Amino acid sequence: MMFRNKKGSIIFDLIILIIMGMLVLLFLGLWKYGVNLITEPLLAFPDSGGISIANATAKTVGVYNDNMDKLHMIALMIFMGMIISIFISSFFTRSHPVFFVIAIVVTIFSVIFSVYVSNAYETLLSNATLGTTLQGFTAMNYIMLNLPVVIAVVGIFGAIIMFMGAVKPQELVGDVA
Repeated sequence: MMFRNKKGSIIFDLIILIIMGMLVLLFLGLWKYGVNLITEPLLAFPDSGGISIANATAKTVGVYNDNMDKLHMIALMIFMGMIISIFISSFFTRSHPVFFVIAIVVTIFSVIFSVYVSNAYETLLSNATLGTTLQGFTAMNYIMLNLPVVIAVVGIFGAIIMFMGAVKPQELVGDVA
């Protein structure tokens, strides 16, 4: 069964959310930076012998380059999808209410870890090379700069959902013992 033995999922889900959020944002930011780094000189290339490299680049790679502005929405959707998966996983996880304290302690440690990640991201935003590209990711910039608050809210709501004692069909949860 897919949801079997998921009792400690909130412990690792918050850490995975922090790390994957940063990695996805860095990957997409570096991808956008690299594409711009390659295509901008090609678009500015002068005509040579009646052959327009800039025109050919604009018709082929330029269209791809124009769509790179959508990467900020992809990063946001991936991050929000991970948050939704934490809530769904928490809903289908059955745990004893005594472990609520452990979930809150793990959330506190995750918030402390997210402070360091948020500060590292702020340093990247102030970088002259990559910072200008990352500033185009407006929604994710807001989330990453306020990551401790986001992780605290997700962790507390995830713990509440996990321990609120919702009635769950036995065939979805499996054996609880």
